[in-house]
Amino acid sequence: MKPELPWTSLLDLLALNKTICRGILGSVVGTQGSGPFDESGFDDFLLACGVHVRLVSGEIQPPVVIFGREFWDEKDVDTLRAQHPERHLRVYSQEMVVASMAIGGDILDHLGDEIDDFVRGHSALERFYGYMDTEVDLPASSSLSAHSQRKLLVSFDSGVWPSAGILSTMGYRVGRHGLRDGARRSILSEVMGVEIVAASPASSDYVAEWGEPASSRRLKKMTNAIAAFARNARKRSGDFSEAIEAWEADLIWLQLTYG
Repeated sequence: MKPELPWTSLLDLLALNKTICRGILGSVVGTQGSGPFDESGFDDFLLACGVHVRLVSGEIQPPVVIFGREFWDEKDVDTLRAQHPERHLRVYSQEMVVASMAIGGDILDHLGDEIDDFVRGHSALERFYGYMDTEVDLPASSSLSAHSQRKLLVSFDSGVWPSAGILSTMGYRVGRHGLRDGARRSILSEVMGVEIVAASPASSDYVAEWGEPASSRRLKKMTNAIAAFARNARKRSGDFSEAIEAWEADLIWLQLTYG
């Protein structure tokens, strides 16, 4: 028989790395369910790390949610799923949190299609990620095809919509109040795959600049826009180092992923 890990002792040890825990999960998370850790014990671990724990229920949801394998609510999972990816929620199993702590970084930033290994067999995550549907709805970071049917309508009657328009409309944000690496790159994957449609004659030329989904023109437009953000920030007064670092990291990620 395969021996069980000493889960309780493991949590006590992981709580010693509270800085890493907060760096991965942030300051507020929602939890629901038990397995392999008891829900109350897992909440105590998060509190020991300085992370505030909220209930997963109601209309106001925390940006990070962690599910156990048992005793979770289907309605709450469905509510979260309806909000994804518009709110770019980060949803973990308890095991994924432990794995993140083990590698010292957010495991969602490192998973593509391999997220399947963590989702399969975990009923709450299977429901959230759509593995119980006839059409699998994977996270944006794992596949463009999951978003290839989405459309973004562009409409304006006069003037020129700035190149930031598409990215900001899709929720792309950097800097002190911006998104974490995984959430930003999930959005960039969406932008690469979304169909951009001109909903007014004045917007046709602008839409044409973005090219077809997953095209080299789309990639060039995105990289040019992000590079321009970084260049302009360097010319402004104030400390934009955090934003510039994020833009430069995203440019490298785009080239490695789609270049």
